[in-house]
Amino acid sequence: MRVHKILAVLTLTAAPLMAQTMPANNAEDLFVQRVQALLDLPRLAADVRDAGVPNSIVWDVLNAMDRAKLPETEQVALLTAERDAAREHGPVDNFGAFVQTRLAAGDRGQVLAKAIRAEHARGRNGSKVRQQINNSRQNSRESKPDHN
Repeated sequence: MRVHKILAVLTLTAAPLMAQTMPANNAEDLFVQRVQALLDLPRLAADVRDAGVPNSIVWDVLNAMDRAKLPETEQVALLTAERDAAREHGPVDNFGAFVQTRLAAGDRGQVLAKAIRAEHARGRNGSKVRQQINNSRQNSRESKPDHN
């Protein structure tokens, strides 16, 4: 992962210089989009966690997308769909298993993003997950010593 980050930084530094000396083409545009998506993934993963999806499930989904060899741009689209749907409807029970099943069925890109939104709209939200997160947050607040 560290190598990917270093490569991404070097690439982002070189891309503007290359754009000044070389005519733009679709391959370069796609490359820049993929690098930008690679840089967006950590922020989106954090946003999904902030929307109530447990960290372990976010990791399961990221690993499933890597195993399915989804391009970074599609990974960004899926995490964006999950973040937005989780903010609106709350997290889905077994979201990781849902994504893995849909990936195994061959769903990709906008089809999978639409399925994620539909799953949230069906109301299969993670009420148990939300309750566990809220309980955990409450317990951590209560266990912190008061320094006053």
